[in-house]
Amino acid sequence: KFYLNETYSTLKINNISVLRQYFIHCPDNMLMCFHAEVEMVGVVLYLASIYNKRVHICHISRKEEIEMVKDAKEKVVKLEEVEEELKKTQNNLAQVEDLPEDAIAEDQNLVVLEVKNSGEEDYLPENNLNFELGGERLEVFFDSVKGMKVGDEKSAEIKFCLDSKNEEKSKSKFDIRLRSLRKLKVPELDQDFFDKMQVKDLDEMKSKLEENLQFQKESALKAEYRSSILEQLPKQYDAFDLPEALIHEKEYELEHRIEEQTKSEDPKAKPIDKEKEIEDFKEKLRLNFMIDTIGRLEEVTIDREAVAGEFIQMAMMFNQSADELIKTPYGSRLYNQILSRRQEESSLDRVVARVFRDPIEIEENKTENETVAAKNVSE
Repeated sequence: KFYLNETYSTLKINNISVLRQYFIHCPDNMLMCFHAEVEMVGVVLYLASIYNKRVHICHISRKEEIEMVKDAKEKVVKLEEVEEELKKTQNNLAQVEDLPEDAIAEDQNLVVLEVKNSGEEDYLPENNLNFELGGERLEVFFDSVKGMKVGDEKSAEIKFCLDSKNEEKSKSKFDIRLRSLRKLKVPELDQDFFDKMQVKDLDEMKSKLEENLQFQKESALKAEYRSSILEQLPKQYDAFDLPEALIHEKEYELEHRIEEQTKSEDPKAKPIDKEKEIEDFKEKLRLNFMIDTIGRLEEVTIDREAVAGEFIQMAMMFNQSADELIKTPYGSRLYNQILSRRQEESSLDRVVARVFRDPIEIEENKTENETVAAKNVSE
């Protein structure tokens, strides 16, 4: 049994890297039991899925913990998911074709319905309705349209407002005329279909769909794990001194804000919690320090062109040139914030890549400006 949250003894594991080693070396046939709460439940589930281990979370009680366990069970690609993806693929390649003139409207037909309020002289093109019989839209018309042929016209009382194109609580009388009737021709699972999909048969098609679904789920898993790392890092490693000058500067800023808030006497203003703000600031400093250290040790690079591109887009939103905006204090802060965020993302991506054993390309002859060892700029 592993203790990942507070306990009465010294058994608590405080280091995610140490926990990862247990997952790596634990025999596959052994059940690993964990005393874990909230965020650490997520960490356990992520590592269990990565290393394919059997785990049991002891004393689970919170709603969010139960939801995380439920989500983890859904990470495995199921046969019905592959079948559903196969149907979606067929529908994506489907073609719309007109039905014969004597065809009768039925479920899954695509219709264009002309509609007018009873008593009005002409049907107007802007009032035409396009929908699928038996689909998710305009269900109030289904019973009236089923059985009609192209050109048929009838009157019907329907809970609908023609002006807003929305359902109404009370019925109104309409004249309707079926303008067109079509259907989706879904391709057969034959050799032509497999050739288009560049597979040899149905088994290979399903195998590729399963791989794609698994990739999507693993990508989501990595994103969740990345988020978990971002939340856990400051809590796992806090045994180092923070720059006192920056903390004093933050305290002075808060005192000034509190003073200004007191002078304003605004009853709607939310009181500033100085203690909480300082703790949040310290946590951010710790995170920045660790992100910087990871970046330096891993020699992570930042895509400077992507940073510049994002900054140019922001400048365009302000109707300014990037060259002019960067010269202003606000523009300088904005650029540094983008750079800092990109630094954080790149370093966390590297951590996730190490955990998931993804291939990592290390560029040679990087300049000092290209590495994530660049100094974090405090917001």
